[in-house]
Amino acid sequence: MDHYALKLLIVDDKPAEREGIRDIFNWDSIGIHIVGEAENGREGIEKAKQLLPDIIITDIVMPQFDGFKMIEEIRSFLPDIKVIFMSCFDNFNFVKSAIDLDAMGYVLKPVISGELLATVSKVTGIHIRELERRKEEEDLLRRLRESLPILREQFYKDILIGKFESSDEVWDKNKFLDARLMPGQFIVMMTELDGSGGKLGESSEISKQLLHMKIAECIEKICMESGLGSSFCITSVDKARFALILNHSEDSAKDFTTEALADKLKSGIHSQFGLVLTIGVSSSTTDILHIGRRYQEACDALKFKSYLGANQTINYADIYSDSSPNELNTFNAVAVQNELKYLLKTGERSDISKFVDELFHHDRDEMNRQYIQFVCISVISYIQIHLIELNESLSSIFDNEFIVFEKISQMHTIPELQQWLKSLIESVSLHLNSKHHKKNKKVIDTILAFMEEHYFEELSVSSIASKVYLSPCYTNYIFRKETGETLMEHLAGTRIEEAKKLLKGSLLKVYEISEKVGYKNNSYFSTVFKERCGMTPLEYRDRGVI
Repeated sequence: MDHYALKLLIVDDKPAEREGIRDIFNWDSIGIHIVGEAENGREGIEKAKQLLPDIIITDIVMPQFDGFKMIEEIRSFLPDIKVIFMSCFDNFNFVKSAIDLDAMGYVLKPVISGELLATVSKVTGIHIRELERRKEEEDLLRRLRESLPILREQFYKDILIGKFESSDEVWDKNKFLDARLMPGQFIVMMTELDGSGGKLGESSEISKQLLHMKIAECIEKICMESGLGSSFCITSVDKARFALILNHSEDSAKDFTTEALADKLKSGIHSQFGLVLTIGVSSSTTDILHIGRRYQEACDALKFKSYLGANQTINYADIYSDSSPNELNTFNAVAVQNELKYLLKTGERSDISKFVDELFHHDRDEMNRQYIQFVCISVISYIQIHLIELNESLSSIFDNEFIVFEKISQMHTIPELQQWLKSLIESVSLHLNSKHHKKNKKVIDTILAFMEEHYFEELSVSSIASKVYLSPCYTNYIFRKETGETLMEHLAGTRIEEAKKLLKGSLLKVYEISEKVGYKNNSYFSTVFKERCGMTPLEYRDRGVI
């Protein structure tokens, strides 16, 4: 109880009354410590300022300040003080005033120990609950402070993927997380490490994580030493890539160049870790909601590493300096990715041909080489992303995934590139669908074997799906796609075939056969049997149908 001990101040103008309250019972035994006494309202206010009590037990009628005025004054600096009023008068107005002051109790004199104890116990219980609530809030705040680095990291990622719909929402969260962003210009730099076969490929996961942290710290240190101060944010995209949001005021932006920073980053990472760094740089924006677009620009620039080589600083503006606005605006990255996923799944040759033709729909005389390269590299990159999601890679389909990129520079005409891209998408789709069919066949075989062994049990789509660890809806879908029947249709067929054997080869009654093949309701069994065989079970037995 000591942990929750309450401090009590007794206020009464009569010494005998104060002594009576002090000695009415053992206060320490119920977790309350008497810290002081006062003989009038004015002294009560002074003592409350000095002693900061949790509870005040006070008389109402006193010289100088009455109990009500005293508590009203004390509440100005101790708003959570708990008050118990005492009075010789059973006066309605007194009680009402006590209620208005949110008193915990109103006790009549002479004070009865049991009545006072009950009121004090209520106060103690409330205080303990308040302390526990405050402790919980403090723990939550502590955990929040400890989580701030992680929350900031996620905040930066959310900005990069364009999660926010209003700038006010971004700035409010920026302030709450005490993040680094401020109004000004924004540029996104995407850094990609090469050399994963070396240090990044170490077998120990701990070593990989430590190296990842060291690289992030090195990038941050270089940015700080380059005079950026706090005007940048760094976040990890994956084990080999980091995104930097560079943030400048209008004045500081004049003295800053991304080229100088990129050179320092490449040099620093190589000298400290022996790794090669390639950097994609976006154009700038002053709209914080457009950072997501700048991130996409930096990623698009980085795709040209396969064509231009590693250890490069690739500026989005340089790549597309010769491209017309119409060309860039008509390339919808999200739509292309979604369409590719669909085509890789269906493998429809006509759809693939139409998709590629639309990518090259411009007047061929107006299309420049950068735009053509951008389209081809983007499509290949999106295919790579989809393959990674499926635990696949281009190298599992082609001998060497880099050959795919080299092919782009080997094509001399647009029709050649179009035909090659169509063949590439068809090859990937064929590979994926072939593996998918094999995987489905294994699932179907497992289901068929299970139903063959357990057809007589009470089965459902959910219970069957659980055996192959798939959702009921998807299990039913692939089963019907591969067999032409739903799960329940096949189960019914299996049961009826077993019933026909028993009707011919045993003397069991129809209701007994019904139960043996999994039907608890004989009438329902007969209905299913007739639907499938064109006759009732008895007619089947009597006619001797084979």
